[in-house]
Amino acid sequence: MADLTAADITVSVQPRHKRLVHGLRTVIATVSGGDGAKKYPANGIPLPALGKFGLHSEIAFAGIQQPVDGQKWCFDDAHYSLRIFQSAAQTGEAAPAAPLVELGNVAVPAFSLKMKIEGQ
Repeated sequence: MADLTAADITVSVQPRHKRLVHGLRTVIATVSGGDGAKKYPANGIPLPALGKFGLHSEIAFAGIQQPVDGQKWCFDDAHYSLRIFQSAAQTGEAAPAAPLVELGNVAVPAFSLKMKIEGQ
């Protein structure tokens, strides 16, 4: 099974939510992908080029509206990717405090996330 790549990710920027605030472009975008046929890559799910978000040089901040499935999604600026974490209890490990662990080498189901992104 191949890894999920940036080419597998779709970005839809909502034009009415594009703004310039304090010198930073602010956009609201829906990021979607996954279909269960490709697996979660080692450094998270890579994002498409900045231009897809209407940006030119960097993402300074990315907030993600968290889904209600118990997983925690995070933007990893070092790898320009999305990381997925879940409680150890979801992985089947016995853990009294249920710490979060990164999703392993498994198929990524379909997802759609709303993100607020600020950058240049």
